[in-house]
This record gives sequence, structure tokens and C-alpha cells, in this order.
Amino acid sequence: MSPDQPPLSRALAAFALGDEPAILDRRGRRLAIPPIVDSVAVILAGNASEAGRASRRYVHAAWPQAAGPGWTSGSDAGLPVELAALINAWMGHALDYDDALPGSGHLSVPMLAAALAAGDAREQPLSGGELVDAFLVGFEIAAKTGMALGVAHYRRGWHTTVTAGTIGTTAAAGRILGLDRDRLTAAFGIAASSVAGLQRNFGTTTKPLHSGLAARNGLAAALLALAGVSSDELAIDGERGLLDLYGLGEARPEFLRTLHEPWAIESPGTGLKLYPACYAAARPVDALLALRARHALHADDVEEIRLAVPKNGLHPMIHHEPKTGLNAKFSMEYVLAAALADGGLDLASFEDAAVSRPAVRELMSRVRLSEDRALRPEDPDALRSSPATGGRVVVELVLRDGRRVEATVAHPKGSPSAPFDRDDLEGKFMTCARFGGFAEEPARAAFDALMELEDVDDVRSVLQTLRPATAGIR
Repeated sequence: MSPDQPPLSRALAAFALGDEPAILDRRGRRLAIPPIVDSVAVILAGNASEAGRASRRYVHAAWPQAAGPGWTSGSDAGLPVELAALINAWMGHALDYDDALPGSGHLSVPMLAAALAAGDAREQPLSGGELVDAFLVGFEIAAKTGMALGVAHYRRGWHTTVTAGTIGTTAAAGRILGLDRDRLTAAFGIAASSVAGLQRNFGTTTKPLHSGLAARNGLAAALLALAGVSSDELAIDGERGLLDLYGLGEARPEFLRTLHEPWAIESPGTGLKLYPACYAAARPVDALLALRARHALHADDVEEIRLAVPKNGLHPMIHHEPKTGLNAKFSMEYVLAAALADGGLDLASFEDAAVSRPAVRELMSRVRLSEDRALRPEDPDALRSSPATGGRVVVELVLRDGRRVEATVAHPKGSPSAPFDRDDLEGKFMTCARFGGFAEEPARAAFDALMELEDVDDVRSVLQTLRPATAGIR
């Protein structure tokens, strides 16, 4: 930090409370709508997940009399706002179906959950326009925090959804709560002391809990600062601060000095998921399914599945012999075998019973994985790239009749280069609503309203129409 630059926590506060969202034209602001709508969808689906069930048991055990203004998708009654932020973001990441910003994690769900809970903590209704503003500044700060922490941070095993996401949720919540610059500066320092998240927990219900912790801790940091709790201005960029400790010697704080140049929501943009699995699986599964359809193949036709990805492209796929559906979301062997066997991947693909099918397990034994530096020539050593981006992946199927067929994919469906259209997003929203136990008609009406979010005067009035037909948190 040069002497003429303010501490990053103070610079971030000025940005978060400023008029920067107005810099975006209508098209730019519209880019926030799909990830917000997608996040509501996966929160609804999470209501029926293992993490959703665990969250209800947690509430009953730890907060038996919990009540408050906070909306959650699984409850008719309100919850304390910090608890609502935790539960919504936990459920939103429970199925690993939420969007991904390569290099910075799964930011939209915790950003939305923290912003909604902050809106519930104040007296005046939260408008759609205010929500978009808060989402944009929070997403931008979280994205650039992830970039500032650097690739080494993720490679070492930290989960950026929490480490970067918590700084962004603090911004989103602080803006909605109306903190002034001094209080929000303090909030960023508080948040910097509450980031964590280990990749070792990928494939368990703690992994989506990371998203919940990012939402809750950011909201809590804003509320604590509002109550007068202090922190050090250099908690982000000073010695022994966030970037110093978590950046592992490769932090690049300049990313946090160049906010909205460009906006991360515009470039690189966030990728919506077609499949409820780790985003590193998206391109390989797209390539395999393209071959399956193009050549009218079935699992019995295939002798071997060969996948080549850029360097570190297999990094998050840590489960080679998955025992549960959650493990399987981080098993490249499973996602390829199941996609070939079933002709696709959906929420049912990750039920525990689906993972243990003998035919799929046998097919997994015929998957061959490799990493090839040449597949990402612009960054062959993965010094700047996430596992899911850059270059291309190649799937080759060795057929039992002696033929070999191959497909290459650079950009998966749902990515900024191959975005969902409205029908794609509506289809996913309704699938998630049905899976979560929500009635069709109010879910469709909520989707239509959320797609025009900036015209909504009271966001909670839309969300309150969504009530699960099955038992919820309360």
C-alpha cells in the first residue's frame, strides 16, 4: 500500500456505499437478474436436501424458540436474521447447483442470503432495485477479493466461497443496513477475522455450510459494526491481515483497487449450472453427452472413457470412489459414468442409491483421467486460471466396435459464452421448486416477478408467496 492510498477496508467501504451500480447500463444491471433468480431456485431445492434436513434439526436443537423477521424458504414463521442468512445460503449451496464465478467461488447465494436478511433487519421494505444494487457491489467486492487472494490460495485448499465471499456479503449487508463509511470500514475488519473454509470438506454437508457461514458472518460483521464494535483498518491489506495470511505470498491487492474496471458480473461473468455437481464437471459432461447424442451411443457401446483437462482441472474432484451422493458431486469418474449411463445428470443422479448402482460403478472403472498443459495454452501452468475455466477439455470414447470418437468443449452451457435463455432458467427454477416441495402456480408467479426484479417494491412480498407443501423448518 502506497502512502497516498487509503487502507483497503476504507476504500471498499467508499465503493460499497457509493453510486457505482448506476455506472452499469440497463443491460449490465440485467446481468444480476439470472444469478439472483437462479439463487432463489436452488434455495428452494435445498429445502429437500440432506443439508436442508440437517438445518431444521439444528434450528430445533439450538434455537427451539427462535423467532424473528428473517425469511427462509423452509419456514412459514420468521427466524432471527443471522440464522435466516445462514439457513438460506446453506440450503442454496446444498445441492452444488448454484452458479460459480471461476477463481472466486459460489458467490451469488451467500450474497443474496445476506442481502435479504439485512433487508428483513430494517423497518422499511427492501425494493428490488436496492437488492440489485447491494448484490452488485457485494458480488464485485467478493469476486475481486478472490482474485486478490490469488490462485495459490485455492490450490492450497482454501474455499474462496467463504474467504472471499464473506467480504462481499459484508458489503451487501452494510449497504442495505445503511452503515456509514466508518462503520462499514470497521465491518470489513470484523469480517476479515471470520473467514475460513476447507476444501477437505468438499462432498459433505459442511461444504454448503461454508456458503451459510459466508452469508451469516458478513451480516453479523455489519450488525456488529453498527453496534459499535471496532476493528483495525489494515485488517485486509496490512501485515498479518487477510491478504498477507491467506494470500500465501502471491496476493495481488491491486484487484481490489480496480473495482468495476470491469465489473466481474460482466467479465468474466458468472456461470449458471446445468448439472448439480462441481462446476469443474460441466465441460466434460457437456462433451460426453454431445458424443452420446451425436453417435446414438449407450453405455454398452463404450469400452473406455478418456478425459483430458488443462492443468489443475481435476483439483476439486477429490472423490474417486464416492460413497454418497454428496461425494459423487466431486467425482469426475462418477459424473462421466452416470451421464453416459443415464443420458444426463439431474438431481436424482446424486441420490445415494444412484451412486451405488453396480452398472455405474463398473463403468467408473473404465474412466481414464489426465491433465495436459497444452489444453490451456494461454496459461499452461494454471497460474491465473481456475480448474473450470480457460482452454478446453477433450473427451474421447473408445468404442467396442474399434472406433474412437472425440469432442472438445471450451465453454459449458450456462457459462457467459453460452448463457441460459429465459426458458432454460425457468425450467431450472421450476425443477428446483418441485424438488423442494413448492407448489407450481406460486412458484411460476414468483419466477415471473423476480425476472422483473427492479420493478418490485417489496421483495419479501414475492418470496412469502413461496411456501413448501412439505414440512419446513418450523
